[in-house]
Amino acid sequence: MVRLILQPMTRSQYQTYISEETGRYARENVRAGYWPRKDAIKLSNQAHEKLLPKGLSTKDHFFFVISDQEGRTIGYIWFAIDSRKHLKEAFIYDFFIIRKYRGKGMGTAALEETGREARRLGARKLSLHVFHHNEVARALYGKVGFSIDSLNMSKKL
Repeated sequence: MVRLILQPMTRSQYQTYISEETGRYARENVRAGYWPRKDAIKLSNQAHEKLLPKGLSTKDHFFFVISDQEGRTIGYIWFAIDSRKHLKEAFIYDFFIIRKYRGKGMGTAALEETGREARRLGARKLSLHVFHHNEVARALYGKVGFSIDSLNMSKKL
């Protein structure tokens, strides 16, 4: 079994991470048809600024570098704890495994470790959003026990 470590991000790691994350989020929203390509980076930056008014120091938001036992960076995870819900809930905003480590059990191990960390912080539920077109991620999430709470559907006219 793969065992990974979640290490809190440093400020310099966060700066690199958030720059890459805003780009990934912009591309995913374009691919999903939500945002026009020409506005995507601006919209992604605005969304992140709204969610993270204090960046890495934003209350109840947690940023981790996912590392293996040898200290190699495997990926990143960002989640927030929401105490206003019926069950104190951790919501994963971003989960990213570096391409060369995919398909080796790292995603499963990272999500298991994230669940342990969220429980340690008091969460009793772990949730996330995944774009429908991301079939690999949807399969992983189903494999580790996530299920659909609600489902938005649309039709192009």
